[in-house]
Amino acid sequence: MKKVFSYLIAVAIIIITLIGTVNYVCFDRNFYSYEFKKLNISASSSIAFDDLVNSMDVLLDYLRGDRNDMIVYGTVDNEYREIFNQREKDHMVDVRDLYHNANRVMITAAITSAVILAISLFKHYEDILSAIYHAYRNVLLILMIILASIGLLCWLDFNSFWTQFHLLFFRNDLWLLNPKTDLLIRMVPEAFFLDLVSVIAIIFALINIIIFVVLNYIRRRTLRQL
Repeated sequence: MKKVFSYLIAVAIIIITLIGTVNYVCFDRNFYSYEFKKLNISASSSIAFDDLVNSMDVLLDYLRGDRNDMIVYGTVDNEYREIFNQREKDHMVDVRDLYHNANRVMITAAITSAVILAISLFKHYEDILSAIYHAYRNVLLILMIILASIGLLCWLDFNSFWTQFHLLFFRNDLWLLNPKTDLLIRMVPEAFFLDLVSVIAIIFALINIIIFVVLNYIRRRTLRQL
């Protein structure tokens, strides 16, 4: 049972750090401003820079549940108009549901791991931290192999990776936006998402490396005290 508990906690740590990292990066407004400038999105989308930033603020507030609509106006090709059309709004409904469901999974993982850890301590599993370390090491090794494979796919053909991601998580084709009619795909093009995924992967890897080092340090100190 101790081994099962340790692996459940290890998987929970991965889930919490992954979803937490995605949330942090995807809602970092400075990241969007940086990418807009780096990729010169204002010119390629024909949207004034301030309107780009304001529109993205509205979209992120909507995804987080801080507002109930995505109605926002700005200047596009020197015309003052509503930024997002109905198809884009409908797709964002799916994205918001995905975001909230992911948060539910993260919260469930956190609660589950806390309960399992409490049970383990109650049962006097003195070396539970050592068991968690070994389980986490194994899970992390498998995960890094998977991430390396995904990273290689992104490097070789990011469009294929991004398409498979949407096919996996969305049940309709609303995500297939047309840059001629849908401003959202011009605001956040493929190059933007490539940077987004790269930053998420780097931060996620760093966080888990730190956790691994800390767990190993605690395990070694515990063994010395026995």
